[in-house]
Amino acid sequence: MDCSRCHGLMIAVDMRELSSQDRVSGRRCLLCGETTDSGIEANRMRDWDRIWPAGLLGMVLIVAIIDMLTGLLIDNGGRYEEVA
Repeated sequence: MDCSRCHGLMIAVDMRELSSQDRVSGRRCLLCGETTDSGIEANRMRDWDRIWPAGLLGMVLIVAIIDMLTGLLIDNGGRYEEVA
């Protein structure tokens, strides 16, 4: 499995819960040290679902503002030119 942060190799590790002595199976990246388990992944998905609509709206607004400020642009082989 690849690391979501650096695309390095993830290895299986046993982790201990801070609030108890329970052991949890997880994965750790050999390159960057990213550590994850099923609970962490579930929380990340829940957080992403909560912020995604606001993030999408923000991107749409930024694109609209840039278009208003710069005029319509067309891609001409890697160079952008204003449409007359």
